[in-house]
Amino acid sequence: MSLKILSWNLENFFLIPSTLPHIQRKPSEKVKKIKEVFLELSPDIAFLTEVGGKDSLDEFNNKSLKDEYRVSLLEAVPRHQGLKWILRDAE
Repeated sequence: MSLKILSWNLENFFLIPSTLPHIQRKPSEKVKKIKEVFLELSPDIAFLTEVGGKDSLDEFNNKSLKDEYRVSLLEAVPRHQGLKWILRDAE
């Protein structure tokens, strides 16, 4: 059995509207490209940085990856720079 691990800096990956004026949602064309990479690589675990919080990652997992993963995070300061990871649910 092999385990596929992905490490990726998604650079300001905000999908949920923010109350901060300088934070903008990631453009849909970039989200689509990120989705395509996930579907092509099909990682079992993905370690992600610069994600706009668990809410943004939950949104991506739900809408783009059909809830195929479990989302977890390790908070940091500032909040959006913490390490997030998603694990593929066992089939």
